[in-house]
Amino acid sequence: MFALLLAVVIVYMVLASQFNSLIHPFTIMLALPLAIVGALGGLLIAGKTLNFLSMIGIILLMGLVTKNSILLIDFTNVLGSAVCPATRRSARPARSGCGRSS
Repeated sequence: MFALLLAVVIVYMVLASQFNSLIHPFTIMLALPLAIVGALGGLLIAGKTLNFLSMIGIILLMGLVTKNSILLIDFTNVLGSAVCPATRRSARPARSGCGRSS
């Protein structure tokens, strides 16, 4: 239990340093319990047991979910920084005669 708690704290610290934010690691780590519930639900629906190979699959799934979450957060950060100056420019009143009736 201590090792699991220590792993979560270390992952949070690495993600917080990567994104320079205290909120984004929570959004990334929020997807992990949902992935575990989905994997266990899939095992239950298929009638399979939780064995060594399915545990390795769940660990692999958690890695993929984390990578996907990091890519999505990074994309929204890049997109938000690229769109924000453009919206400020388009919100200014037009200085040319394009919008005026002559």
